Amino acid sequence: MNKEIESFKSVIFDMDGTILDSEPLHARAIQKVFSKYDINMSAKDIMNRYVGWGDDNVYKDKVELHQHISHSEFIDQKDSILLKVIDDFSEEEFISYFAKDFFRFIDELKKEKKLISIVSASARVTVNSFLKKANILEKFDYILTRDEVFETKPSPACYLEAMRNLKTKSIETVIFEDSHHGLTSALSSGAKVYAIDLSLNDQTTFKNIDNNKLQTNGNYSWLFKNS
Repeated sequence: MNKEIESFKSVIFDMDGTILDSEPLHARAIQKVFSKYDINMSAKDIMNRYVGWGDDNVYKDKVELHQHISHSEFIDQKDSILLKVIDDFSEEEFISYFAKDFFRFIDELKKEKKLISIVSASARVTVNSFLKKANILEKFDYILTRDEVFETKPSPACYLEAMRNLKTKSIETVIFEDSHHGLTSALSSGAKVYAIDLSLNDQTTFKNIDNNKLQTNGNYSWLFKNS
């Protein structure tokens, strides 16, 4: 495993877009909600328009929904349908949505007795369902979701809360993120941050943000190349 990662005590992951490409799954669930109210958009069109958007912003944008259901009803319906979408997959099919070598990486982290955590803007039931379906829920020492936070990303509060529960400090922590808000949140926490872009596949680039070097890659294979 990468020598730099070995020097840290805890590793925290965002979920959507960082460890798995969940956008197609969310798009399929949103499409099913839209169709109930005669809003015709394909899952592909939904992805093209709303990739990186939170559910709150999707609801605000699609004003045709407002005459039928409230914001909270939209979120509830979308999450309920998403769970059914996940349930329809076999474990093998679902695992194909995860980043290359992610499972190998967390197995190495457990072997090295690192503390590992998820900090996600998704609902608790969604996060647990995703991780259970992939048979990795038990591998995480702590999971924080939107149901437990009062300040969401880009505030660093969620990452600081995870560190508090893990009993680790910022200087002992590595965070993996993908979105602009998520990276802002992670960097503001004072931790070491690595950016993951699943769309890049095996391509690798380096960039610096706030004097903190970020590795941007489409998978986790690079973590085993500098062992």
